[in-house]
Amino acid sequence: MTAAPYPYLTVHLRVRDYSAEEPALVDTGFDGHLAIPEPLAATLPPPLYLRRIRTASGQVMRVPAYLGTVELVDQPGPFEALVIALGDEYLVGLAVVNRFRVTFDHGQRVVVEP
Repeated sequence: MTAAPYPYLTVHLRVRDYSAEEPALVDTGFDGHLAIPEPLAATLPPPLYLRRIRTASGQVMRVPAYLGTVELVDQPGPFEALVIALGDEYLVGLAVVNRFRVTFDHGQRVVVEP
């Protein structure tokens, strides 16, 4: 369990020399690992490539993609993740959530177990 407000999880992100610990909205409609706010991409090194994605509205676009590591605070070990820059907040997707047992507890908290 984390101290982040519902329905967020605190994530530790590392992309090359950049490191941050931020609350990220759990988005079960996002099948990727992690999305970071688009403005943050301007402070990162050049992306690995531009990835085509389809948004919830059906729009297809190309977004910066980075190889990094993600770790859920209070859970064991970081793992490699594809990080995309899109939108205006941090989002944790199914590629991260599916590594754990995640319980949305009565709209009050998100419980994460290994």
